[in-house]
Amino acid sequence: VIGIPEFKIEVSSDKRKTTLHVTDVPTALFDADKKRLNIRDVFGDELQYRVIYRKAKSTGK
Repeated sequence: VIGIPEFKIEVSSDKRKTTLHVTDVPTALFDADKKRLNIRDVFGDELQYRVIYRKAKSTGK
């Protein structure tokens, strides 16, 4: 079972830059040293997250 990644949104003080921090979720898999693997450990460079951003539209009123 793969869960939902945790994320945090950070907006700069001048509100010109938005940064999205994503924390990879743990999996049910372990390595040889019995350390739990996260999703990035399993998929490596093939792991991609899709981010959709929609800017609020003004009604013009």
